[in-house]
Amino acid sequence: CEGIKEISMFESMGECISSGLVSFRQAVEDIDKKINISTEFRHRTEDQRQEALFAIKKNFDGLLDVARCTYSHTLMDIRRLVQRYNNMHPNLSIQLAWTGKRGYHLKIPQAKRQRKRK
Repeated sequence: CEGIKEISMFESMGECISSGLVSFRQAVEDIDKKINISTEFRHRTEDQRQEALFAIKKNFDGLLDVARCTYSHTLMDIRRLVQRYNNMHPNLSIQLAWTGKRGYHLKIPQAKRQRKRK
C-alpha cells in the first residue's frame, strides 16, 4: 500500500511538472509574439520612455499603434519647430530637453541668454 501511494504521488508530481512546462512554454511563446526582442534597457529617462513605447510589437493593439504614430509625429514636429527657432535666433542655441519632472521643454544655455540681454 505504501509503494502505491509513492508511485501515485510521483505520477501526480510528474503531471504537475509536465503541465507546468507546457504552461511555461506557452507563456514564452505569448511573450515572443508581443514583445520586440530588440528592446533594451536605456539609462536616460527619455530613452527608457521611448523603449517602453515601442517594446510591444506592431499590430498587437491598434490604439497603441495610433498612440506611437501620434507620439513620433508630434516629436518630429517639435524638433522641426526648435530648428526653426534656431534659424530665426542663431545666437540663442535653443535645445529640446526632456526631464521626468518637466517633460519636454526648450532650453537656452545661461551664457547665451545673458549675451542676448546686453
